[in-house]
Amino acid sequence: MRGQPNLALARRRAKAVLATLDIPVPWSLTAFLSSIERQRGRRILLVPSTMSRYAAVASGLWISRGEEDLIVYDATASPLHRQNTVFHELAHMLLGHRGRPLSGGTQGNQPPLMMHRQHYEDQLELEAETLAYEMWRAVGQRLLTRHGTAGRLAGAFEAPPGVRHA
Repeated sequence: MRGQPNLALARRRAKAVLATLDIPVPWSLTAFLSSIERQRGRRILLVPSTMSRYAAVASGLWISRGEEDLIVYDATASPLHRQNTVFHELAHMLLGHRGRPLSGGTQGNQPPLMMHRQHYEDQLELEAETLAYEMWRAVGQRLLTRHGTAGRLAGAFEAPPGVRHA
């Protein structure tokens, strides 16, 4: 997709995809991944890696190969940042984005495809970030305690009763 990124389009696509997801209660990333695996008919593997030296290039990436998807994330990042990376890469999958052929080995006739952030300003990245944000909103109340500083901060960003976010 070329041209100026379209935030309205990204929001519409994110909300449409979010409506198809089964968000587990209580929250569990493992259960969430299992649900997405069933929905897509593909296995998802989380692969920790030391990526901090490549932080300017990527903090995570998605590799689609054969009948499985790999989400590679920076094992040295904070737990919150690691989960955000997983959400971002899941968003690419769920939005139907396609990666670029990965040089090197092939599986069958199709080479593995890889997707990683190249430009923050392109539409695909905006869509993935928007869906990752919507996932956080959907599970956020289950992740943040209502006590202490984190709970007060989360409460400060919530809409008052009867007011909906755009």
